[in-house]
Amino acid sequence: MKSKMHQVIASKELEDQDTIDYLMEMVEEFMTLEIVREKREKKAPKAPKETVKFAKVSAYNMFKKAKVEGDWKSMTDEQKAEYEMMAAEENGIRREAAIKKAESGEEESSGDESKSRKTSGYHLFLKSKEEGKWSDMSDEEKDVWNSKAAEANKDIVVEKKAKKVDVVYDSYQAALRYLRKKHDGEKFLSWKALGLDAKEQWNEFATTKLSEGMNRDLKRDLIVAAADAVYEQLKA
Repeated sequence: MKSKMHQVIASKELEDQDTIDYLMEMVEEFMTLEIVREKREKKAPKAPKETVKFAKVSAYNMFKKAKVEGDWKSMTDEQKAEYEMMAAEENGIRREAAIKKAESGEEESSGDESKSRKTSGYHLFLKSKEEGKWSDMSDEEKDVWNSKAAEANKDIVVEKKAKKVDVVYDSYQAALRYLRKKHDGEKFLSWKALGLDAKEQWNEFATTKLSEGMNRDLKRDLIVAAADAVYEQLKA
């Protein structure tokens, strides 16, 4: 295209050389702009960034966590597919938890926990950089520092972390306790050793039939009924 435009301009009977040079410069500039535009259009669009950050797991991570026999490198794609599905499920759970945390306005710890962590007489003594050793001090001398620590701690309220609730895993553990008691001497599969189909079946039961705040007796009755229903499937 560039050469053709040059030929067109050159073929014209233009006596003014300045006009010819000007037209040539315009062609050069136009072509440069066209090249830049084409490069921009061909540039692949960037993949959207993850809106929330969370620690992802891989299929290999899930395989190691399961602690089953075998070597990952020698496994077939079909065998690895089970752990890829488990990893996808776990990452989905972690992503949802990260989204909920972000929506609730919780912030990541800045690393400075001095305002919410209680101290001790020993730590205050070390921080003071006074001469001597704590082990060489008398009980009376230690009591001075312990009193200072008690004074510093009186306004500090340490929040206890809420116990993490996993309705699927916890309900399965309750089912195992029931089955082991009812069928004394028999062995049952742990959650890690449970097959993928059985895990999906129990996951569906726990997430659709159970809830954290439901009546305890009703919850136990539902778990017992589910355990009896899949009794043969859970046997080791």
